Amino acid sequence: MQNCRLKKGYIPHSEEIAVVDTNDKIDRAVRTNLQDYSCGRLFINSTPAGAKIYLRGEYTGVSTPYEFDYMPIGTYTTGLLYNRTLFKETSVTVQPYEKSGLTVLEEDLR
Repeated sequence: MQNCRLKKGYIPHSEEIAVVDTNDKIDRAVRTNLQDYSCGRLFINSTPAGAKIYLRGEYTGVSTPYEFDYMPIGTYTTGLLYNRTLFKETSVTVQPYEKSGLTVLEEDLR
């Protein structure tokens, strides 16, 4: 049995295939058309860099600048925490197959 990993952005598909040597005869051909799902990219930046990024109220473990790939389409509440005291919250809508994002300047963090 052979396992294949698929690129993100596609609906998973799995099928078990048995391969038997029959003297170069083709017993079965397998073709799979992967079905993609709409996703986009979310880019978040700040000046200065290094603000902690929150999505939907949860800390993501990353800091600015950062790009989240393969994000489901929708509107996200984002938060940036800079220097443990300054916090900015805003909403960003991820569009299908596009790079959506925001850049927050230091004066906007106050």
